[in-house]
Amino acid sequence: MEEASSLRRSHFRREPSSGPLQTITGIITGLTMGCTVLLGQNIGRKDMGAAARTIGSSVALQGILSTFLVRIPVSYFTF
Repeated sequence: MEEASSLRRSHFRREPSSGPLQTITGIITGLTMGCTVLLGQNIGRKDMGAAARTIGSSVALQGILSTFLVRIPVSYFTF
């Protein structure tokens, strides 16, 4: 009887996976590269106003996304 209950508990235990972390890393890396390209284009055009807006938008977007996405691994993984 005791073996059956321990098997059921281990059967439903979630094991950590690196899949969600790789997805989050890919999203953040892609957005960072996109912001860098936009910034380089604006600086190349010598449009410092647009470059400043790009920096501001990038910082705001990364801050919001990192605050939101940090909750996924914390709630997903149980140690």
